[in-house]
Amino acid sequence: MVILDVDHPDIEKFVEWKKAEEEKAKILIRHGGYPSDFNGEAYATVSGQNSNNSVRVTNEFLRAVEEDGDWDLINRTDGKVRKTIKARDLWTRIAEAAWACADPGLQFDTTINEWHTSPAGGRIRASNPCFTGDVRVATDKGLIPFKRLVQRVAEGESFQVYTHDATNGKTPSETIDLTSPTQVMVTGTNQILRLEFSDGRVLRCTPNHRLWTQDEGWVRADEITEDHRVRLLDQEIDFGMASWALPISTDPATYQRRSSRKYAVRLPEKWSEDLAHYLGWLVGDGSLTETIAVTVYGTTEEQQTAMLIHRELLGELNGGVAPKPVEMGNGTFQLRASRGAIRKFFEALGVSRSKAADKRVPWSIFEAPKPIVAAFLRGLYDANGCVRRGDTTRYVGLASSSQELLRDVQQLLDTFGIHGSVYSSRRKDPHNFEYTTKDGEHRSYTSSKDMHDLRIMGSNLENFFDAIGFGLAVKDDILHQMPAETTRYSTRHWVRLKQRSEDGWETTYNLTEPKNHSYLAAGVLVSNCSEYMFLDDTACNLASVNLVKFYDDETNTFDIEAYEHAVRLWTIVLEISVAMAHFPSKEIAQGSYDYRTLGLGYANLGSLLMRQGIAYDSDEGRAIAGALTAILTGYAYATSAEIAAITGPFPKYEENREAMLRVIRNHRHAAYGDTDFEEINTEVMSIDPEHCP
Repeated sequence: MVILDVDHPDIEKFVEWKKAEEEKAKILIRHGGYPSDFNGEAYATVSGQNSNNSVRVTNEFLRAVEEDGDWDLINRTDGKVRKTIKARDLWTRIAEAAWACADPGLQFDTTINEWHTSPAGGRIRASNPCFTGDVRVATDKGLIPFKRLVQRVAEGESFQVYTHDATNGKTPSETIDLTSPTQVMVTGTNQILRLEFSDGRVLRCTPNHRLWTQDEGWVRADEITEDHRVRLLDQEIDFGMASWALPISTDPATYQRRSSRKYAVRLPEKWSEDLAHYLGWLVGDGSLTETIAVTVYGTTEEQQTAMLIHRELLGELNGGVAPKPVEMGNGTFQLRASRGAIRKFFEALGVSRSKAADKRVPWSIFEAPKPIVAAFLRGLYDANGCVRRGDTTRYVGLASSSQELLRDVQQLLDTFGIHGSVYSSRRKDPHNFEYTTKDGEHRSYTSSKDMHDLRIMGSNLENFFDAIGFGLAVKDDILHQMPAETTRYSTRHWVRLKQRSEDGWETTYNLTEPKNHSYLAAGVLVSNCSEYMFLDDTACNLASVNLVKFYDDETNTFDIEAYEHAVRLWTIVLEISVAMAHFPSKEIAQGSYDYRTLGLGYANLGSLLMRQGIAYDSDEGRAIAGALTAILTGYAYATSAEIAAITGPFPKYEENREAMLRVIRNHRHAAYGDTDFEEINTEVMSIDPEHCP
């Protein structure tokens, strides 16, 4: 659910968003010949099709609509008026957009909170804790960004996510398990916090999202302090369902219109470790431009090992014709791939044409089988990594002017149970690099970019040697000797908060994990979302009564007494379940005990009305729905009162007593057609007995 306040400065764009995208799809279908089904290419090219949008409206706005008054749009940063529009114009645009594409819906904020039974605990906002679309989730198919995960689930693909049993409230343990999320969703447009931790990793989430700490269990992102020890992924996980088939087109025609060369490009259909190693080297000590892909080999060992493997690979791609190594004036050699189809193939896999400071791990590597991930990292470390064996400092390092590249690598290492920390150093003076080309031309480059270093130390050195290692003997031999020469210390798999800052507003995402209500995002143990609209840090056990089970088709009657009995019985069951339930955090458990929240509803109303021959959108249909709801509400409250007479009311009852009793009285007024509503500013539709005898 994507919810935006009606006075948000972007509300006009938000209202028209999906309507405009629908128009694009219509044009592609009508004039482009694309299929019209929802899973077709026309809808795949437009944004927002997987989001369920709503506008949060207040009675103040609705009065402005009635009076054709002005409506102010308010900045979320400084509270100033950004723009003033006519309320009725915005209302019309909402209605027209909903007519065109069924979105946005409406969330009546004033009404929801007028019927709020526990306002002393705060307002109901219906907001879930969540993450930005670029945050990667640990799944059985790789580290998948939330935005891509939602899209693939909407297309029918299934995933399992990793959950850490340290977050299990009943039987915590240091094991990790795979479970199937019950839902993966877009949760809204929300304020974002940027959390940077002591190991250099960054997590972006909403302020109310909870992280698992060694000290206190679940703690909200906006309440994490430097004293909390935030838990990380601390053991190897597998991408057992990641596909060995390359996730892009392997048809050369996709990347070139036609070629006059005698030898045809042959692109592989599946991953190979040689391809992954080459991509790692290309990112580490190479470059991709609009015209050429270049990898550089400096030492004799690099030229006699890695360069030969990469040359053979490029030859296979190039129809059997391998590129000739080019010797440079400084003694290094280069392999150059200039054919457009091969260059674009690498780019489609996620190798960017960015300069050094903006390099990233290709997206396809995050979704590849683990042997391929290991081969990519080996290629990256062979090209640009080092082994430091000093008297007091021993580590495997990877230096780069791209901090984001190192953070990408850090997340991949997490999946092997290897923890690395990113360190940064600011250059005081510009760095000059000079060389002479083979043609005798002198060139000079100046860089003032900060440098960053990803270091693996302690017990993680042995893990790195076993899982990744170096392909170059010189580096691998030094790494092999280090564990035997030194006393290794056990590396901590937790971090502390280094810095927290506000980071704007974005569309956010979340999922529901059924076992521990937790999963791994950016290598951090985090809480999943709530499916329930009430106060923060509460949960609700849910049950639904199947209405058609109480209907007799032969006599055309509904068994009211049996329905009342079922409501009473299941209210008792749900009350008992509060004491037996497993909650994802201490705070949620406490909130649930304090409020004793139960959720009882019904299912199959539409089926019931159809069996009775009653139109869903009719006065009779609405009256029957109202009557069934009133009976359920009344008997559930009555049963709750019986329980309270024996056990006492819920702990937070006294501070919410007047509000709760007022809401119960208002329910009764609505059921009996009274008009003496208390503190209600919206006209209530009562049940008409003529339509529901």
